[in-house]
Amino acid sequence: LDFPNLPYLLDGDVRLTQSSAIARYIVAKWAPELAGNTPAEVGRAAMVEGRLSDLNSALDKIAFWPEASTERLQEAMKSSLGPLHDFLGDNKFIVGDNVTYVDFILFEMLEKAQHKEIFDNAFFSLYPNYRSYHARIEALPNMMSKEEREAQGYFNGWRSRMLGAGEEMYRKYKKLDEENLVDKN
Repeated sequence: LDFPNLPYLLDGDVRLTQSSAIARYIVAKWAPELAGNTPAEVGRAAMVEGRLSDLNSALDKIAFWPEASTERLQEAMKSSLGPLHDFLGDNKFIVGDNVTYVDFILFEMLEKAQHKEIFDNAFFSLYPNYRSYHARIEALPNMMSKEEREAQGYFNGWRSRMLGAGEEMYRKYKKLDEENLVDKN
């Protein structure tokens, strides 16, 4: 791998890291229609992907910070997903009438927004177009059920103060880290 990291993809001679690079490769190779049908759709999808990537980074910074709070997560979500709600408008999918790979990224972000630790299933009441949009994505063929998605685990790793494995697991691993530091000194 040129830049070792997780996740990674190995496909013959192709070796990639970085989630967005992997997603774009998979789309280009196996489902080019998910990139967008026109140059404008491709550009709009990339623009939304960048915004969602920025939001995800912001949420990670909040969730892993010792002063993590629901209010900070809510504000970050509203400031980024609010304008995307306006951008979606009455479109069937985020860039128009056809689903793109970015719709799945937005779907996951909406699942996070609805989570009990952020908006506790009240996010769609603030942004009503997202409710029907979410239902359209959820109804696509081969989508996991809500139960299957929830069984996938936490949004963040065990060290996260919010949306992670929980305070008990956090304390357990923090204690192990401290013990390892003592052993190394």
